[in-house]
Amino acid sequence: EHRYHHLPVIRSMWFRKGQHNYLLLNRHLLKSQKAFELAKEIAYNLPFLRTKETLTHRVPTSPRVGVRSYTQLLNEFKASYFAGALLMPKDALEADIAAFFEQKTFQPERLWAILDTYNVTPEMLLHRLTEILPGKRFGIKKLHFLRFRYDRYTQRESREWQVFNLTKLLDLDSLRFPYVESSGEKYCRRYSSLQVLRDMEQALDNGSIRVDDLYRRPLVRMQRSRFANEAYRDNTYLCLTMAQPVTLQPDILVSVTIGFVIDEHFKRTVQFWDDTTHIEPRGPHAIEVGHTCQRCPLSHAQCADRAAEAVVFREEERNKEMAQLMSETERELLG
Repeated sequence: EHRYHHLPVIRSMWFRKGQHNYLLLNRHLLKSQKAFELAKEIAYNLPFLRTKETLTHRVPTSPRVGVRSYTQLLNEFKASYFAGALLMPKDALEADIAAFFEQKTFQPERLWAILDTYNVTPEMLLHRLTEILPGKRFGIKKLHFLRFRYDRYTQRESREWQVFNLTKLLDLDSLRFPYVESSGEKYCRRYSSLQVLRDMEQALDNGSIRVDDLYRRPLVRMQRSRFANEAYRDNTYLCLTMAQPVTLQPDILVSVTIGFVIDEHFKRTVQFWDDTTHIEPRGPHAIEVGHTCQRCPLSHAQCADRAAEAVVFREEERNKEMAQLMSETERELLG
């Protein structure tokens, strides 16, 4: 309704009047998003959440506004988990993912088919995968999940000034990923998570793709990467990224990524892990990435995507050098 124009980005609003509960849904939501909000409402009406305490501590809007307690967040997590499980039943989804993993080549169209089958968004699907992949069927426990957000109209700046916001992070393999671009630090521009956002912005700008196309078929990337920092060089990662504009704010572009450590168990489970044709970079090697530009050892000559100087890395190297010199001096004096 036009009288609710001041709530354009609210997906749903819940309120209680007397003994009755009311749920308002934004009419511009995708069918998959409406289904998710309704599934959450079912959760709130089941015995495990339908309590006096829950009614007192319920987040009234989605996305969350006015959160005041841990209880509210916990209840929202429970409702969201239930909604994901309801829309994507474990046994059925595991069978579809197993068929996807059995392919010798990476096939994005299979992911699009899964989105259509379960009527879910990329974020719902990848978040659900973080719940089922560590289980008995797959046993893939070394993984991380990232959600990046980029405003294409407020960021008409040079590469050095662009800001990509990490809005969700799940790290199960001790990557120690920085949660914010603190002190002006820039996330590595080589991540598939960021590359796909820049590719999407360019495609939207030149008219080669439309927003509605991206809602039907989100962009999909698979990237093989390895951290350039010495402390993290033991692992190579395979990262699956899916991206599309935000439904109620199409100028906001969002990517979600689930990344896996390529170990022997992963190689046995995911047959296309060594696909050198459809996984970036093309060929058998992995692209070298950093956490942020300021912490990355790669030089400008080694990385054309660098968006800032490696000031933190250089300071850390100087500190290591000074510690080494002090240690050597101490040994000489005491020797």
